[in-house]
Amino acid sequence: MKGCLALAVVAGILKGSWNASFNPKVSWCVVGDDLDYHYAWMLFQFYSAVINAVVCICWAGGPSNVSYVVTHVPTSTIVLLVVFSALWGVGMVLFGVACKIAGVGLGTSLRIAVVLVIGTFLPLAYYGNIKTVAGGVIMAGLAFVCAGLYFSAESLRIRDLDVLKAKKQQHVGDVIPSLEANGQDMEVPMDQISQDEGLENRKKEAPGEPEYSTCVKVSVCIIGGMLASLIQFNFIFGQDLVTVSKNNVVTPIGGSGSIIWLFTLSIGCIPSIIYGFYTSPKEIPLKTIWRCPWWRHIILMATSIVYIAPIHLYGLTVETLLPKAYAASIAWPIFMSVTVAQGLTLSICLGEWKLASIDALSKLRIGLFLSSIGVIVFMVSVAV
Repeated sequence: MKGCLALAVVAGILKGSWNASFNPKVSWCVVGDDLDYHYAWMLFQFYSAVINAVVCICWAGGPSNVSYVVTHVPTSTIVLLVVFSALWGVGMVLFGVACKIAGVGLGTSLRIAVVLVIGTFLPLAYYGNIKTVAGGVIMAGLAFVCAGLYFSAESLRIRDLDVLKAKKQQHVGDVIPSLEANGQDMEVPMDQISQDEGLENRKKEAPGEPEYSTCVKVSVCIIGGMLASLIQFNFIFGQDLVTVSKNNVVTPIGGSGSIIWLFTLSIGCIPSIIYGFYTSPKEIPLKTIWRCPWWRHIILMATSIVYIAPIHLYGLTVETLLPKAYAASIAWPIFMSVTVAQGLTLSICLGEWKLASIDALSKLRIGLFLSSIGVIVFMVSVAV
């Protein structure tokens, strides 16, 4: 039992680390002058789908096993898997949109909170375990994690304000030396400040960069989180695939649930690829995808492996190593909580908190502490 919980933790660490290769601060960043972000993202999704398909087919026992299982389950099961996988893919697209219009802090934290709550609560409700002792312990852990996410989101909000304040101070610091060099008064002229404010206002009003209301920002985050949490439905309504795979064909350990991931990732990547094509800069030719340095493709493939590995580790934990009635409700919150903690820790290591105030860092520590308590409570629920 301890081993399966450790797998969920490892899965969360990997899940919170894969996107480091898209950070321009690292030397192995896949985005550069020779490869646009949108094209890099499309390649990443494509490689992820291909690698995942190979892993899933092999883990399921080969193409013949996959064909047999798919043809021996109700058509409604396949339809539901396709629908929920597509909706999950749309949720992933909305996650990117949420980070763009609401900021990475709010976009990530609010989405993860929604995914965590719905993804944990739905299996408990479906199997009727909310009123049990184990269900109560899981809900208590969920309360700790949600409180931790609140403090984490607040710390991100304060950090963003600290960064904005530092940039404004830097701008004023650039203006004053210029005035000194020209023998002018060191006080920043009001017309200079007005010009800067006017420039900022024009940027906000510029076409293609609309200002969104708080309601729109929060709505996109919540809708994206709700759609992303539908991945849990694949494991709930895809049990026919698991049953046929376990009883009628010979599959390796944990391979019975791999067909679900075959549908999920293969179909879920399609909305991201389409959105990438739609939003890619028209002035950058598509041929840069195959003309960029070969090492960018290698890093993208490695990133794809780190991206799909936690998915399969989570699936192995849920389908094989934990009690079916509580598997998703225990493994999912551990998985997502560790993902958030690892993402925040990685952002600190990458220097994204250098300009953060003491208040922001204090709230970040509180958030990580509460989330850690929540993960411990989830683990304890296994023994209840």
